[in-house]
Amino acid sequence: MVGILTVSSKLSPFPYAALAIAAFTQTADVVFDESAKGLALELDGDKLQVEEDIVHALAKAGALSDHSVKVLCFSLYFVLVVTSHRNIQTPSYFALANSLQKTAAYPDLVAALDSLDDHLAFRTFLIGHEVTSADWIIWGTLKGLFNHL
Repeated sequence: MVGILTVSSKLSPFPYAALAIAAFTQTADVVFDESAKGLALELDGDKLQVEEDIVHALAKAGALSDHSVKVLCFSLYFVLVVTSHRNIQTPSYFALANSLQKTAAYPDLVAALDSLDDHLAFRTFLIGHEVTSADWIIWGTLKGLFNHL
């Protein structure tokens, strides 16, 4: 079943991750409604309004995998230790995305981005060998942060 993602171009921050994963997975038609007060996804009888929940739902509907790796450390106030074959890591990338949006201190932002850069030095994707919801939420956050520069 194809859902409906309703978005206004006036939203700030703009929900790039939700829009991109909807297009990538083709699990939701995008409707731009300038009168909409927020982001909304109607999928399988559910109505979601939080971008993180929407990205998770579209990733699940689009059958994106959520593999995990063993150890990952970001310097933006948290350390993540996970075991293989568990979907524990994806929420931590969502937490990172949320933290990046709220970070005002330049040194903290640079430290987090340096850590992310180090993690991706020899990887194409954040988790495993395929695009996951973690990739989309981090990309959308970075796009939103640096879109105004």
